[in-house]
Amino acid sequence: QVAVGVMGLGVMGQAAAMQLLALGYKVSGWSRTSSSHSRCSAAGISCYAGQQQLEAFARAQDVLVCLLPLTEETTGIINARLLSWLRPGCAVINGGRGKQLLEPHLLAALDSGQVEFALLDVFEPEPLPASSRLWAHPRVRITPHVASMTTMETAADQIAANYHSVAAGKGPLPANLVQRSRGY
Repeated sequence: QVAVGVMGLGVMGQAAAMQLLALGYKVSGWSRTSSSHSRCSAAGISCYAGQQQLEAFARAQDVLVCLLPLTEETTGIINARLLSWLRPGCAVINGGRGKQLLEPHLLAALDSGQVEFALLDVFEPEPLPASSRLWAHPRVRITPHVASMTTMETAADQIAANYHSVAAGKGPLPANLVQRSRGY
C-alpha cells in the first residue's frame, strides 16, 4: 500500500487527505500544530504535529504532498534534510508555495535517486525562469500554479454567506478569515 503524507491539514490539506484515503492510500498528515487533527484522526488518518514529529512523519512516506501556507516556519521546509528522511525512490508534490521548496536540494535528491519524481505547481520565483534545470529534468512535471482553482460558484457562495453573516450582525464567517498572527 502506497503511503502518502500530506503536509498542511487546513481546508485544502484535509480535503486532499480525505480524497486520498477514499482512493485506498495509506494517508498521514503533518501540520505545525495539532489543532486540525480531530477530523482527520477520526477518519483514520495518522496525524503528526510540530517539528519534533516531522522526521517520523517523513520517514513513513512514499509520496509527500505539500499544501502548507507560507510562514517563517515553512519557508525552506522541503530541504535536503526533509528529502533525506523520505523513503528512497519517493515522489514529491508541491502545491503549497514556491518558497517552501529549495530547488537545488530537490535537484540533488532527484539526481541521486532519493526522489524518483516531482510534480511542482509553485515556484520561487514565479514564473519559473527558463534557465531552471527543472524544465528539462526527466523526472519533473511542471504545472502552471493550478493546484487549487477558484470557481465562480464557490466564490459567489462564500461572498453571499459572508454578506448574510455580516448583515445579521454576526460578523464575517471564521472559516475564511486571515489570522495575521499565524501568517495566513
